[in-house]
Amino acid sequence: LVNKVAPHEKLAETGQNFIDKFAALSAIVLRVTKEACSQGLDKDYNNVLKNVENIYLNKLMVTKDAEEGLKSFMEKRPPVWKNE
Repeated sequence: LVNKVAPHEKLAETGQNFIDKFAALSAIVLRVTKEACSQGLDKDYNNVLKNVENIYLNKLMVTKDAEEGLKSFMEKRPPVWKNE
């Protein structure tokens, strides 16, 4: 997969800009998202759905960052991640 094409002289800058977008996000939410995405590798839809739902409810939504994300959205302000 290719996400973006950049000339050689802009490669480092382009790569860093891509990484910076993720660095500004909650680390714990990114880890849980990666885990949920890997569940999609299972071919059985019902198993995938059950596993992703379990991850969402029991790993993501119990984090302080999930609560902060919802709260900041409702208050129309940038989130302050605690990575917890």
